[in-house]
Parts: sequence; structure tokens; C-alpha cells
Amino acid sequence: MDPRTVTFGFLGMPAGFSYDPKCLAINAGDTVTFSGSFAAHPLYPSARRGTVADNPISGTSTGEQKDFVFSHAGFFAYFCGIHGGTDDGTTMAGVVWVR
Repeated sequence: MDPRTVTFGFLGMPAGFSYDPKCLAINAGDTVTFSGSFAAHPLYPSARRGTVADNPISGTSTGEQKDFVFSHAGFFAYFCGIHGGTDDGTTMAGVVWVR
């Protein structure tokens, strides 16, 4: 698996309700691929945690793979709209750390 891939919602993960990895460190300009069922685990950028401005993650609720380019340094948080709906980072949530 590419080190810039975040998987979620697959069998073999604890109930499928987590991101793997939960924290991913990359360089500015890198692309991160999210791979899993967006219908079961809609992906949203955090409006409360990390670097809110310039977060390239957009709300995604269909398909099984989506690429996002991270152009700016920061901590870009995200969460599942169903299993992390409070956007407080304690449930199905993660962060991309861009150096």
C-alpha cells in the first residue's frame, strides 16, 4: 500500500470504524488517497479541529476512492459524518500533518 493512502471501513479493522492510519505525515504538495466506502462512511473536513483554512478535503459521500492534494503546511483534520459526527476527534476521525 502507498504510504500516502488512508483506508477505512474494511473488514479486519476494528468494526471498520477507523481510519488507517489515523495520523499521516506528508510533505506539502503530496497527494493523499482515501480508500473505502464513502456511502457507509462519508468523509468531511473538520470545521473545529486543526488547520481549517485551505483544507483540501471536501465532503464526499459516494464512491470508494478519492485523491486530495495538500498544498499548504498544517494539520488538516477530517471525520466520518456518521461515526464521527460530533467532529471532536474522539470517534471515527483523523488528521493529515503536512510539513
